[in-house]
Amino acid sequence: MRLAVERVEHLGAGRLLYGTLPDLAPNDKIIVSLAYTVHSTIEAGHTYDFRVHQSNLKFFDPENGLRVPARPLPARRSA
Repeated sequence: MRLAVERVEHLGAGRLLYGTLPDLAPNDKIIVSLAYTVHSTIEAGHTYDFRVHQSNLKFFDPENGLRVPARPLPARRSA
């Protein structure tokens, strides 16, 4: 999946990437947590390819911020 990074937040134990998935859910905001052991250069304003095991995806209710059950991702949009 492709991640369009809007903001990068550097933390002591890693980084948080804020952005969208332009091919799957361009209107939904997502946050990716990267461990400090991931040494790739990632900058805001760029789009990157990522692979994520479905069991590592977490979903939250935008109204109250509470975690909700996993849901299927929308089908990938063709370019």
